[in-house]
Amino acid sequence: LLPKAVQKAANVVIFVLSFLVIAFMFRQGLSYILQLYSTNRVTETLHIPRAFVYSCMPVGCLLMLFNMTGQFIKEWRGGSSDD
Repeated sequence: LLPKAVQKAANVVIFVLSFLVIAFMFRQGLSYILQLYSTNRVTETLHIPRAFVYSCMPVGCLLMLFNMTGQFIKEWRGGSSDD
């Protein structure tokens, strides 16, 4: 419903805010992983390092940042976001 210029500006604001939130979550997850790694804590049942188990958070955030940035660049250049 908005004009194209306003849509583009809104997309930039949404991208920047989303990027900052996910980057913050990545940083927090990474600091938690480093804390778990330094204490050498393992799970009770499988006896695998908890740092390994919780590494999904920073890895997932990093993948989201790459995907989101790629989609934003694609849309900015005029491509469709449905691809």
